[in-house]
Amino acid sequence: MNCTFLVNSCDAYSDLWDPFFKLLEIHWPDCPYPIVLNTESKTFNHTKFDVKTFSLYAAGEQIPWGKRLIDTLNLIDTKYILFTLDDYFFEAPPNMERLNECFNWMEQNPSISVFQFKRSLGENIKDGLYPGFEKIPVDHDWRIRCQMALWRRDKLISYLMPHESPQQWEAEGSIRCRQYKEDDFYAVEDESPLPAIFTSLATSGGGLEKGLWRSTVVPLNKKHNLCIDFSKRGFRPEDRIPHKAFMMIYKMSKITGTYPLAKWVYRTIKGKEANYEKN
Repeated sequence: MNCTFLVNSCDAYSDLWDPFFKLLEIHWPDCPYPIVLNTESKTFNHTKFDVKTFSLYAAGEQIPWGKRLIDTLNLIDTKYILFTLDDYFFEAPPNMERLNECFNWMEQNPSISVFQFKRSLGENIKDGLYPGFEKIPVDHDWRIRCQMALWRRDKLISYLMPHESPQQWEAEGSIRCRQYKEDDFYAVEDESPLPAIFTSLATSGGGLEKGLWRSTVVPLNKKHNLCIDFSKRGFRPEDRIPHKAFMMIYKMSKITGTYPLAKWVYRTIKGKEANYEKN
């Protein structure tokens, strides 16, 4: 298929590239699409994949996310973009049957701009045209989302603004793209088989939140020997209390009848750590 696998990142997140591509090699060694890593100046070599980095900017140059993405997309000549972020680590092989269905539907219907591979927020339209997917209404507050998705490249470019961050693109872009009433957006419906499985399915985002690790990555790191040095970024405050330790507190509190107290202690510790992060 006429598609490029685009991994969106930046030089400051280069520590994610080794684990990302190691998991890609484990779960999708025969990825049939050319791979482009969207970053500023750094390059990346992998023994299995030919990963292209365009190195469009000087090291340390502050380029808005939207401009970097537009510039990168303009150098790609494929019709479709399989879009993902650098912390959306694969935990299983992609469902190629589902993915190929999306390609076929987009070939048949030029009005489809995107199939989003994460369930949409809010109410969607169950039009029944594409099994497993729901249509996102034109006036949906989150019609655009920076999630793993299959995009029509020219449409993706048209929805972007050079000055925007990912958060701005989701919020402002969703409002802006209401003018494109003829364009169709689809997202995976609840309980539907997913074309890809990555860490964000189990959490509200990817492996990171605001540059800090989520604890969900720890068993993934151990299972596949990813050699992630978690001390370089640290964990979110709510992930710093080891899960096993909290479960031990919980079980003991159930036995002694002091569960409310244990719950209060847990929340207090989290609150203190959150305040520490602000200082």
